[in-house]
Amino acid sequence: MYPMIVEYQQPVKSKGRILYPIMAILGLSVWFGISTLTQKPEAWDSPYYFTLGLPLLMFFSAISAFIEPRHAWRWGITAIIVQPIALSFTNASANFNLLPLSLFALVILMIPCILAAYIGVGIRRLFFSSK
Repeated sequence: MYPMIVEYQQPVKSKGRILYPIMAILGLSVWFGISTLTQKPEAWDSPYYFTLGLPLLMFFSAISAFIEPRHAWRWGITAIIVQPIALSFTNASANFNLLPLSLFALVILMIPCILAAYIGVGIRRLFFSSK
């Protein structure tokens, strides 16, 4: 019998390994930045969250999905899902009675970021589709 020769293939390195922490850091940075800038414990109490912060997260969700289009929804979710962590740090006096409502609001805020991610995928397919 002849020995079986098995070729080793390098695993494909996903760009997601880099994009997950980047999106998480961006989500935390937006929350902490707006909260610090406006001196409000909850960033979404400021109009800057909806006029500056959320569009910025949508933009970076689209860019991330443009770079890594597989499962594009994860970039919008990652940017928002870390914000309850920031909320617990910036609102130390909270008694968390409204935590379920806050989590529901964050789920609603994920929707524009997820849609922006799919727009990023659409732009990638528009310009880089294999014909």
